[in-house]
Amino acid sequence: MIDIYFLKTDLLTSKSEQKKLCSLLGYEIVRQAYSAFTGKDKASAEFAVLNNGKPLIKGADNFHFSISHSGNAVAVAVSSSPLGLDIEILKPANLKIADRFFTQAENAYIFDSPTDTNRRFFEIWTKKEAVIKQSGMGLAQGLEGFDVTDTDLGRWLCTLEKDGFILSICAEKAEDFRIIEVENPKINNIQT
Repeated sequence: MIDIYFLKTDLLTSKSEQKKLCSLLGYEIVRQAYSAFTGKDKASAEFAVLNNGKPLIKGADNFHFSISHSGNAVAVAVSSSPLGLDIEILKPANLKIADRFFTQAENAYIFDSPTDTNRRFFEIWTKKEAVIKQSGMGLAQGLEGFDVTDTDLGRWLCTLEKDGFILSICAEKAEDFRIIEVENPKINNIQT
């Protein structure tokens, strides 16, 4: 089972504050999910970063997470196996990015629907980001080196829309998932 924690916050002001606060909120959600998942106190969650930049909690081999934020939303996915998650606000897309980073098949999928081009762009973008997060390779893997429209990709991908955002999940195999709405946590309770 994949739990996807979703938070839209109204606590944000400037873009720089927005990114910092969303990052802090993401890690606080991970701590709370870790506590619910393991039964341990959330304060015992000790974060580390692998050489490839992927964050983890030390000693929690069966607790995997992925954090993403966009605009005023934060999403966190947790599971017992490696996964990746990306979220993007649905806004007008810079479609030139598709020519540079997407495969021919992905571009065909995007531009095949003149009325759904923007949503399809963000579907492909978030799927690609979710794949590189799940693999742990990050952007070193390159976005143009794989095709998320390929059904033989060897990974499970799922995309959904929520409150003006598009989210994609990547996991080793198909799993059920649920979305858990998170209330704004009290800022003074967030550990840095």
